[in-house]
Amino acid sequence: PYMVESLRRDFNFGKNDNFLLFMDPFEDQTNGFSFGANAAGAQWDGFMSEGGSKMDLSWDNKWTSQVKNYEDKWVFEMAVPFKSIRYKKGITEWGINFSRLDLKATEKSSWAPVPRQFPSASLAY
Repeated sequence: PYMVESLRRDFNFGKNDNFLLFMDPFEDQTNGFSFGANAAGAQWDGFMSEGGSKMDLSWDNKWTSQVKNYEDKWVFEMAVPFKSIRYKKGITEWGINFSRLDLKATEKSSWAPVPRQFPSASLAY
């Protein structure tokens, strides 16, 4: 019941049901990291720059994830070690957002609202 085009790491975002995490551990709304998976469990990760409009998917790091499929939903769990990412010393707050793409329902949503004209990966929101 889920749309999955690829089982490869760093799959095509727009062709797979997926759930992604975007984080800004530099508190600059410009650079950050993204981690996620599609409904089949293929991992997706990258380094974000230019506010999230540029994504470097060649950045691969060690982290774990698991996807469990049910009849009416799928659940994604992940663990990202702090040593897998860089972050600015002394920062007490990180920017964070989550994005879900459901192709069957043609629905893209995010935890923190992002205006429609911007990608859900925008670190400004």
